[in-house]
Amino acid sequence: MGVQETSQPVTGDGAAGECPSTDKPFGDKVKGIVEGFLDVLLPRCCVLCRSPLSMGAYRWICPSCAGKIPTPPAACPRCALPFPSEAALADSPGHLCANCRRGAHRFAKAYSLGLYEGSLRELIHHYKYGGKIHLKDDLVTLLLERAGLMARGSAYNAMVHVPMHHSRLVSREFDQSRVLASELGRRTGMPHLPRVLERIHATPAQVGLSKVERRRNVRSAFRVVKPEAIANKRLLLVDDVMTSGATVNECTRMLQRSGASAVEVVTLARAM
Repeated sequence: MGVQETSQPVTGDGAAGECPSTDKPFGDKVKGIVEGFLDVLLPRCCVLCRSPLSMGAYRWICPSCAGKIPTPPAACPRCALPFPSEAALADSPGHLCANCRRGAHRFAKAYSLGLYEGSLRELIHHYKYGGKIHLKDDLVTLLLERAGLMARGSAYNAMVHVPMHHSRLVSREFDQSRVLASELGRRTGMPHLPRVLERIHATPAQVGLSKVERRRNVRSAFRVVKPEAIANKRLLLVDDVMTSGATVNECTRMLQRSGASAVEVVTLARAM
């Protein structure tokens, strides 16, 4: 995807024989100890290839499968839309795609792990549709490694997520974007405001719709419940997959209308 910034990979507590880092909260240390015992009793397997796992940066995917998630391609520096080749950015790193040059997006910038294909698509499907909510741990680790969010955390005052309509929770059982935002907030210390943005209409799925139909589908589908909580704040908007940008644009419109000074977007994947 079009993330040009990178951050250093998340690593373990230290080499063998060293004391664990004191940077981790006490709760995380306890969690690590418990997980270590569980790994002995119930060995884990990679959710993608089913190979045995050992302790490392990831809990549920092996290093080999993590390595198959491709590095974000050359993409628009604003909306992360992939370019056909790197030539577009060779002489002009700030070159925008046609949509961004027309001012099609309301958000200031978008970040993502990569294209919605291959191993990344399979991982997201396991998370969203397979009920594997625990994959949030590895998905957030990947975001922190590849999307430069840890380095940019101080640029935001708070984080909100694209909410799911309550009727869909009956079949999905959890709001994947809310879970991601909560874990991202826990890991970075960035405040997550889970009840600021509300989805008030159960819109049909965007899959199969044209760009114009997508915009119409989500128009006025959201409202800001607590505008005072976001007044004059720079926000990070969290969602799972971005395709045309219609949903995050509509959320951005409502957030800015309610007083947010700026909105940037982070998603797990960017679909074409």
